[in-house]
Amino acid sequence: MMRRFSLLLMVMAVVFAAGSVHAEFATRDSANFVSTLDQIEGDVNPATLGDWSATSYGNPFTAVNGDGTLTMVTTDSGYETIEHNASNDDFDSAVGWTWETRFRIDSANTENLGVWEIFVRDNDNGLAATRIHFLSTGIDPDTSGHGVDAEIAADLTDGFHVIRGAVEGGTNATTIWLDGVKVYDAQVSSDYNASEFSKIGRWGAQTGGGTATIDYIRFDTTGAYAPVPVGTITPDSISMLEGAASSFDVVLDFAPTADVNVELDANDPNMTLNGTTEPVILTFTTEDWDQPQMVTVESLEDSTLEETETITIVPVVSSADSEFEGGLIPRLTVDVIDNDSQAILVSHTDGDTAVAEGGVGGLPQTDSFDVSLSTSPTSDLVIDLFDPADPNQVQVSPSQLVFVPGDIGPKTVTVTAVDDEIVEWANGGSDITMTITTGDLGYADLGNQNVTVVIYDNECGAGINENYVYHRMDMNHDCQIDLADFAKLAETWLACSLPNDPSCDLGYLPGDPDYVRRTPDQQ
Repeated sequence: MMRRFSLLLMVMAVVFAAGSVHAEFATRDSANFVSTLDQIEGDVNPATLGDWSATSYGNPFTAVNGDGTLTMVTTDSGYETIEHNASNDDFDSAVGWTWETRFRIDSANTENLGVWEIFVRDNDNGLAATRIHFLSTGIDPDTSGHGVDAEIAADLTDGFHVIRGAVEGGTNATTIWLDGVKVYDAQVSSDYNASEFSKIGRWGAQTGGGTATIDYIRFDTTGAYAPVPVGTITPDSISMLEGAASSFDVVLDFAPTADVNVELDANDPNMTLNGTTEPVILTFTTEDWDQPQMVTVESLEDSTLEETETITIVPVVSSADSEFEGGLIPRLTVDVIDNDSQAILVSHTDGDTAVAEGGVGGLPQTDSFDVSLSTSPTSDLVIDLFDPADPNQVQVSPSQLVFVPGDIGPKTVTVTAVDDEIVEWANGGSDITMTITTGDLGYADLGNQNVTVVIYDNECGAGINENYVYHRMDMNHDCQIDLADFAKLAETWLACSLPNDPSCDLGYLPGDPDYVRRTPDQQ
């Protein structure tokens, strides 16, 4: 035992460099959410549940539709909410919480105001950590100062969408996912003394009313959890010209016990999937679940001058395997650029361009993107590319692209992360500027274009994908190892005296003895 302590003190005397990482949130499917609070499912009016009340205001849930969904109707005046009273301690900011809802906006009374909202407050007459408004055009910020400032554009009328919010215990960091894709991640600080812990419906002038169809609204009051995807679409975004075709792959993330059907629908008469405007169904079996299935996507040609259109394809998963039934596969977005007007097109590898200093975390230090034109230029077109940051965060090669009449590309640009000694946050980045020089007035009028590159840092204390880089012995995360870390380690020393005990799992990375993945409570 004495040798064990001596070795520990020797190790703790060093200062270290960066290492590996851990996800910020554990994952949990909403079907397995844990809470004493009644979950709101589409087969019952929530106002009849024990934990929810509509006695103070009009009940927004006007109908149980008999197909597992509810109809919600709100107006542009007065309040229509169901509310959870503060008689128990469901929501605790020290622990954190998660909510998820699946719904569709059917109509909106006012285009720029929400149809309904979710408002969740801490149990100590304090924090209103997640108050967001759902519009037909996406998620709108709460400008009252009592919620998140997220503003995410999305067509919430084109089908059912899944939105999840998670509040991290102890920090009030709030994260929002739309159809499995993280769209918001920021610290929220707001005090609001209300008599209810949560409200659902219309609560304030920022909600103008309308109609929505609700599949479910679920809560987990034991912590902050990320959604559990059951499959993957690669790439997760596509930019294409009108009249052009592209493709993407769909695959499951783990083996099912029964066939899994994945339904894909563009919900747009001018876009086909596998040659049809009807929904496409992919079937994965217990034998071929890990074999990607390719889907072709084509935008139909027209002669109308239009702005760029973004189409969202949200997979619908069904299976006799309960792990997959209703499961989540993150959405695909397709940007269709009109070929009757000039545009600079940027196509990212795997949906984005991301580089890591020194290749930390197994991520590449170099990535690339393609640049092309929507139409042939009428004269030579020169694009100069550079990183305006000082000091530079990336190296760009080549630094100049030349298109002549008849040449629309694509042309490949390579980006390499500069390995500096500056500590930067997880999803730091650099906007590469593209300046256009040409006698073609249509392209010249476009002005400068920017390409965002995500940069992952490898300095101690920085983060990668919302993860943190610390040596396994740096228990208090101060970027040096000393007796303070020994004291923190001693708190859990006995837990690891028995190496076969499950509680001894500190999250060490396989094959990486020096660096540790941190769990949320360790952060």
